[in-house]
Amino acid sequence: MKLEKWYPVLISLPSLGIGVYWSLAGTFAPWLIYNHTESAGKVLLLVAMGPFTGIFVQYLSGIISDRTTSRFGKRTPWILAGLFVACVSQIMWAFAPNYTVLFIVGFITYFAVNFYQGPYYTMIYEVVPKDKIGFVTFFSRFMCSVGGILIAFLSARIWEAGGPMWACIAVAVLLAAPTLIVIPFLVKEKPNNYTTSEKFVFKFDLFKHKSATQLFVAVLFLYLAMGPVQAIMTPYFVKLKGFDIKTLSNALTIGGIIGVIAVGLLSKVIDRFNPKRFFQGVIIFDVLVFGFGSLIESSVPAFYVYNVLIGIMALSYPIMYTLLPRVAPHERLGEFQGLLNSFLSLGDFTMTVSNGYLISTGHPGVVFKLQILFVIIAFLIMLPNYGTPYHNQPEVATNN
Repeated sequence: MKLEKWYPVLISLPSLGIGVYWSLAGTFAPWLIYNHTESAGKVLLLVAMGPFTGIFVQYLSGIISDRTTSRFGKRTPWILAGLFVACVSQIMWAFAPNYTVLFIVGFITYFAVNFYQGPYYTMIYEVVPKDKIGFVTFFSRFMCSVGGILIAFLSARIWEAGGPMWACIAVAVLLAAPTLIVIPFLVKEKPNNYTTSEKFVFKFDLFKHKSATQLFVAVLFLYLAMGPVQAIMTPYFVKLKGFDIKTLSNALTIGGIIGVIAVGLLSKVIDRFNPKRFFQGVIIFDVLVFGFGSLIESSVPAFYVYNVLIGIMALSYPIMYTLLPRVAPHERLGEFQGLLNSFLSLGDFTMTVSNGYLISTGHPGVVFKLQILFVIIAFLIMLPNYGTPYHNQPEVATNN
């Protein structure tokens, strides 16, 4: 059996490390930042550098990798370079003497993670058969959720055993290992990705692609609501509502497990159906989740249920990336991958910072009201049909 037949599974494994990293927003990152400040605003400002750099970095790395000619491929050199910088700078978090230095180191780390994440997720579309795009998109997010569960379960235990240093080392190892095992040793780019490129000409013609614009703007509003969910866990539920970090860690773990199960089940059928309908359904579900979250005060069982619902709510993430190659020009797939993340990150960044301000100034109740409003707007944006064949797959890689 050719190794290429296992590419849909193998290429998904590096996503485990990415899941570990982005789950830090709810665990290690704020815990470490609170060692240097007691301001929820400052904590969320630093955490917001993740989505802030995502606004432009993945778009930049998508354009660069689309036009790279290398004997190692278009995407691989940038994946490995970004990964190296991310791991080194992540370890440096533990040595930061004050908030200012930590902010600078954190910015570099978030920049590097976003820089390699864009080419990695674009590479996924290019190394699998076209009839496996839905599956591999969901399975890669499945592995991302597994990474989130892993760090959620281990976070409090690692923190209590070794503090910031062991936490940062653990994250760097878990981030690097899955990628270095798979790329480029087990999964290599297709031959046409090694030598072909197009001359770079900047053109922002997104609005000519109506279905892509519809998806991107809907994602913007969806992530104004969903983006800060992990980031506000510690400032809102631990610092404000009084839940301890072990309860938070366990709740995130359980919610992550439910999310993994939901993504795994849907991965089996997503290629048979129109994913736009799934996306709309999940958005409606999100309204109910945020409404429930707004009612939580001190009930631990309710907090666990909320995290379970968040796990299910996370289905929107793989669905929107399944939609992407169906609305984007294939020759500019890396660029549009970056654009999608730009809209996502803009929403995440805007409300992560805004929520820090709202919590710090004594208006935490407004957080959930805004989340509900933004999700409703996202649903309304996705209602029109612009004629793009969401049910069709683009012509991408085949296994011959």
